Amino acid sequence: MRGVLPETVLGRAKSEINQLAVRVDGRKVGLGQVCRVRLAGRMEDELLLLGDTSCLDHTGWNMQNGRLIVKGNSGWGAGDGMRGGVLEVCGNAGDCLGKDMQGGTIHVTGCAGDWCGAAEAGEKRGMTGGTILVDGDAGRGVGAGMRSGLIWVGGHAGDFCAWRMLAGTVICREGAGKFAGTGMKRGSMVTSRLEDVPLGFRAAGKADPGWLHLYLRALEGMGISMPYEWMDLSLSRYTGDHLEMGKGEIIIIP
Repeated sequence: MRGVLPETVLGRAKSEINQLAVRVDGRKVGLGQVCRVRLAGRMEDELLLLGDTSCLDHTGWNMQNGRLIVKGNSGWGAGDGMRGGVLEVCGNAGDCLGKDMQGGTIHVTGCAGDWCGAAEAGEKRGMTGGTILVDGDAGRGVGAGMRSGLIWVGGHAGDFCAWRMLAGTVICREGAGKFAGTGMKRGSMVTSRLEDVPLGFRAAGKADPGWLHLYLRALEGMGISMPYEWMDLSLSRYTGDHLEMGKGEIIIIP
């Protein structure tokens, strides 16, 4: 659904918005045939999509400002190339959420698919800025190849979380799967549970929770429920991946 954004529909008549072409199953149809469209906000800079939105890919593509609210599921590549503004998905998101994201905020109230904020196949780096918030679980490869930014997963993240990560922060409240942090050059991954510590990581004693406390405060300001009991626990720190640059870290909260 490339180009259907708050800034591109501002000032257009509702009938014109409904006729905007989107591609579904290889054919072009009018946006109004797929979902209902509403403009909201004092300046009508909020765009609401309601209905069966799961068939729409690239929701919020290249978004720069405003607020786009999807009252349902989003398809593949939501927030692709996003530079600013807010994208809210009141449901589940498909694979490659926040691909090539450079700024702004994505908030998914449900679960996300594979490769959230990650590098696309054949690309060297994933998201380079912005914030992705997933209230539920996320699939494989969260933050893989991530260059900068913040990803919060309120549930469990799948295998290869923070795989070949270049920089940035990934926080997984309910743990992550296998091979987390493998190939990490820089950056931080925080998780309450980890199935295994990669071979290229070394125990580095206890972590200083000061910077994490700042992150949790910021997330709380975004409406995320924070596990403040983390601040009272002993945080184990591992550095790595020492088979690569070795300047990253995994912090495990027991």
